[in-house]
Amino acid sequence: MLANVQNANESQVLFVQERFGTELESMLQAKKQATIPSRESDHGFRHLADSMRRRGLRLRAGRDRISACAPGRFRRSGEVHKLMYNHYSLANSLKIAGLTDARQFEATESHIAQWSSFTLNTEPDGRTYKPDSPFMEAIRP
Repeated sequence: MLANVQNANESQVLFVQERFGTELESMLQAKKQATIPSRESDHGFRHLADSMRRRGLRLRAGRDRISACAPGRFRRSGEVHKLMYNHYSLANSLKIAGLTDARQFEATESHIAQWSSFTLNTEPDGRTYKPDSPFMEAIRP
């Protein structure tokens, strides 16, 4: 994903920044700092060895078992979700759980006094860490 962002045009980068917020900046900075020395010939050899290993596994396990590995590869990719919510579904889940007065807020807002000073969903300068996250509060009766 990072390589694609670095080669993207301005509108594509803006779209990704809206989704990932400051997390994208951290990821790009970490990638710049990570330097792994490798030679082209080493890369080619590793690619060939990986390809042969996958083919051998396919022959022994069969296509159905190999496709069953896809969820595991996804879970190791860093984007692991069991549930996805939008404001409507999260408010509904909070109501089902017995909470009341579910309201949408900004990352810096809350009924909790001095909430923004905790910087739980924001950077110290006030920018939202993950702008596409649903920020909600509800009251336990």
